[in-house]
Amino acid sequence: MHIANKKKEYDKCLEIVSSICDEAVSHYLSALWNRARRISIFGNARKKEAISAWNDLLEAAKYNYRVFNDRDIIYWWYTALIRISNDYIAISEFDKAFETIEELTDTIIMHYNEYKEKGDNEALAEMKSDFWVYMHRCYSICFPTSDNIIANDPRFKKCEERLAALD
Repeated sequence: MHIANKKKEYDKCLEIVSSICDEAVSHYLSALWNRARRISIFGNARKKEAISAWNDLLEAAKYNYRVFNDRDIIYWWYTALIRISNDYIAISEFDKAFETIEELTDTIIMHYNEYKEKGDNEALAEMKSDFWVYMHRCYSICFPTSDNIIANDPRFKKCEERLAALD
């Protein structure tokens, strides 16, 4: 980058710096995920601490998405919400799990509308195919089948209906 800058190749500088940022953000978010996951696997005794660590990932993903507007960062955002939901389920805090699932639904809809407004059909198609995967993952770590108290709850069903209504 410094060489390109000295040559006044500013487009090349921007390309290089953007690449560095992408790589650094990816490593940072991955490290936050690994930290939260390691805390989470200690079991229910440390779930509150794990939820806090997942929230660190969530906030970092939100911030970096706003800065870089990179679709790949959305994965980390959704993953944090999914894991928060599962950790709340693990400690039987179902209301908080549903709040998190509702937040995920709102977030998916927000991103869906954002990409629809941009006319990004590729992103829309990808998101539509993943809606149900994300929703299933909100409980699947704790409840591997869809016949459970979360998937059958009216709050969860309403979230599914909201996603199904997207055109």
